[in-house]
Order: sequence, then C-alpha cells, then structure tokens
Amino acid sequence: MLTLCLLLYACTSSPEIQKVSVFSGVTIDKNCGASVVIDNMETFRRFQLDAWLIEFPFELSARHTGSDFRYYEKHTIDTLVTVFQTENIPYVLCFPLDNPQNYPLKNARIAHYLSDVSGILLRTHDYPPIAIVFSGIWMNPAFYREDFLRFVGELKTSFEGFTGDIVFAGFPHELMGDFDWDSPDVIGIRYHEPLSENLDLYYAGLNKEIGCYLLEHDKPGMIVHSNLFGDKKLDLFRGQLSFWPDSVEIKGIALNSLHCEMSLSGKNAFFSLSEDQAFLDFLKDYLN
Repeated sequence: MLTLCLLLYACTSSPEIQKVSVFSGVTIDKNCGASVVIDNMETFRRFQLDAWLIEFPFELSARHTGSDFRYYEKHTIDTLVTVFQTENIPYVLCFPLDNPQNYPLKNARIAHYLSDVSGILLRTHDYPPIAIVFSGIWMNPAFYREDFLRFVGELKTSFEGFTGDIVFAGFPHELMGDFDWDSPDVIGIRYHEPLSENLDLYYAGLNKEIGCYLLEHDKPGMIVHSNLFGDKKLDLFRGQLSFWPDSVEIKGIALNSLHCEMSLSGKNAFFSLSEDQAFLDFLKDYLN
C-alpha cells in the first residue's frame, strides 16, 4: 500500500491548504511560569485560536536519582488548569524528553521521568487535556521500555476523565524509521529546518510521504512543532499545511512552542510571528 500511495501522489501537484485547528504553543520550565499564558490570553482570543499547547520539557541526567515532582507544592499546571477551565479553553500537554549530554540510555531510569509526568497529569483531573504528546528520547528504541508502554496504556484506561488522544511525535526521519505507529492514537510531526530552498518541492515530497505512512497505518497526524523562523514564516506555515493526500486528517498545528513566549506577541525576532504582517493577515483569514 505504501508504494502504491507514493506512486499515486507523486503524480499529484495540488498544494491545497488543509483547514485545521491552530494551537498557540509555549514552553514551561523553571524560568517560565503560568504568566506567559495569562498575559497573552487577550491575543489568544483576538486571533480566535483553537487551543493552547503547553510543553513541559525533561532532560536525561546522570544525577537524576529520583522524581523532581513534589506533590505537596503548588505547580504551574495548577494555575493553568484553573485558567483553561474557567475560560473553557482546550489544551494539549507535551512532554519532550531530550538527552543534550548524551547520557547512556541503558543507564537511564525511566521510572523517574514517568513519575514526574504522572505528577503533572494528576493535577489536571478536574479539566484534562484534549491530547498528551510524547517526543524525543521517549521514541528512541534504546529507551523504549515496557513500563513506558504500560504507562501510556494506563492513561487511556485509568486516567479518570481523560478521553483525548495519545500522541507519539517525531521528526520526519524518525517517523520513517523504527517508529511505533501502533501504540498512539495520533502521530505527531516535528518539522525541522527544510533541506531545500524550494519549499513547495520540499513539502510536496515530504508531506506526501508522511501522508502515505499515515494512510498505511490508519492514523491522523498533528503538527506539534511547526518551527516557523526567519523571513519565510508564512511560506513554511503554508507548506506544512499543503500537499497532503486528500484522505489524510491533520488534527492541528502548533505555532512555535520553543520558547517562554507566545509567538504572536513575542519579541524573539527569529521565531516570533508578531511583526510579520503577511503572516498575521493570512492567519486571521485562515481562522475566520
């Protein structure tokens, strides 16, 4: 089926833009709290975005000998859940796990990180997320343990009130390699810098190939990292939403979530969308 799909859509040149939900993404860490969401709620409403995507990043560490989560301490997620519930705003939680120091995966204690994730999720009981995303080292076969799959399975069966999607996300080369397409409900796509200056040609090939994998495994996709940057933000956004096989469902796209700022009001010129008038005009038309 995959080969047939690739052959079929190789002959298709239509760049039709899919109409999907647009999420505002931010990263929450020790230097970034709930204020980045609260202070930007007016911008969120003005653009009529569909949901927030909140990342809680983790890093493997040789010194990580126990969970960092303290159940008796107030956590950022407490405030966020209250705000989202009060405003009746859907949200997605993302848990990227990275290994910047190249710590040996065989020595990592996955239970410590699962405990931290669990601690955050338990705080969302009264207003659960619409999706939970795992990416990074979670997806590495060398780190992919039975206890992680068991944990993910329990989210669907034992996380009371949660009826959303489990998303496994990867960069394109990961999705086309040794990737678990069976366990999640949705496949997350993490776009990196394009490998070609010809964005139409690049996304025409890439999105059709990823789309054929989605069709083969009967899964919808979700763009969890759009990585819009430089002076081609609008072209990147349009390319990521185009060239998909007709029957592929893309459940949403997250505007940049790499930093502690909302990209529609941020000041980081390389990643911010706030001063790109062409992008803002297109987004307003797209969402209305």
